[in-house]
Amino acid sequence: VLSFQIRAGVMAFLLVWAGMPNMAIAATTTVCDMAALNSTIASAGPGDVIKMCNRTWNNSKIVFQVNGTSSSPITLKAETPGKVFLTGSSQLYIAGRFAVVDGLVFKGRYTGSDFGIIRFQNERSGSCTDCRLTNVSVLEYNPSDSAKNTKWVIMHGARNRVDHSHFRGKT
Repeated sequence: VLSFQIRAGVMAFLLVWAGMPNMAIAATTTVCDMAALNSTIASAGPGDVIKMCNRTWNNSKIVFQVNGTSSSPITLKAETPGKVFLTGSSQLYIAGRFAVVDGLVFKGRYTGSDFGIIRFQNERSGSCTDCRLTNVSVLEYNPSDSAKNTKWVIMHGARNRVDHSHFRGKT
């Protein structure tokens, strides 16, 4: 009886293990330019972490449209929190489900013509659900024309959150 139970257990393990190569495995990828960032976002799956290289990303329009899961969100984060700077006309669009953005810094003079810096929606109309913006700083990221009505964060969707972030110098 014991021999049969051991063989049955080994067979069950082999059947489960045989199906595992088809399962997606979460990856951590570090990207250092917009082409690599866009490509990595396009292929990201649940549990993946995309790290942006420590540097200044000038005039970068990031469209982080992904679909993670509640147990495996897709994360876009700074290689080192507080060391990834977005400047010039840089903007961030977060769309899809279970997306997390972590540790980015927007600073300097905002030179973009659009009124929203960080949006919980894609470029057109799709919103974000169960998304999170965390450990992000927006520091005096204002246009030179103070009459421009620039919004730093625009939220669309449901069950989104902004936490542990710092906003300073809004005009």
